[in-house]
Amino acid sequence: MIKKHQTRDNKRGFTVLEVVVAAAILSVGLIGTATLMIHSINRNKNSGEMALATTMAQKKMEEIRQMAYHGLGSEGSFSIEAFHTIPDNPFFQREVSVSSIPGVSGVKAVTVNVSWKAPYPQSVELKTILSR
Repeated sequence: MIKKHQTRDNKRGFTVLEVVVAAAILSVGLIGTATLMIHSINRNKNSGEMALATTMAQKKMEEIRQMAYHGLGSEGSFSIEAFHTIPDNPFFQREVSVSSIPGVSGVKAVTVNVSWKAPYPQSVELKTILSR
C-alpha cells in the first residue's frame, strides 16, 4: 500500500517569522527616514536664522552708508544692540565697529556683526570701507 503525504497549503497567510522580519525591515527604514527628517528640519531652521541675521546686518550697513563720513564718529564700537533690544528680533545681537586703516587717510573700515545663540553661538559679519 502506498501512502500519500499530505502537504500543507501555504497560501493561507504569512508565518510569524515572515511578519517579524518584515516589521524589522520596515522599522529600520522608518527610523532612518525620521532621523533624516529631524536633521533636515534643524538645518532648515538654521538657514532661516542665518538669512535673518544677514538681512539685519545688511540693513544696518545701509544705514551706515547713508551717514556722512564725519557722522561715523571715532574708532571703536559705537553701537551695540544687545539681545532683547532689537525690535522684532530678541534673540539677536548686533554690533557695529569703526576703525581707521593704517597708512591711509580719509578712509574708515566698518564692521557689522550679528550674533545669536540657538542652538550654539553663531554670527554673521559684514565689512566695508567708507571714504570721505
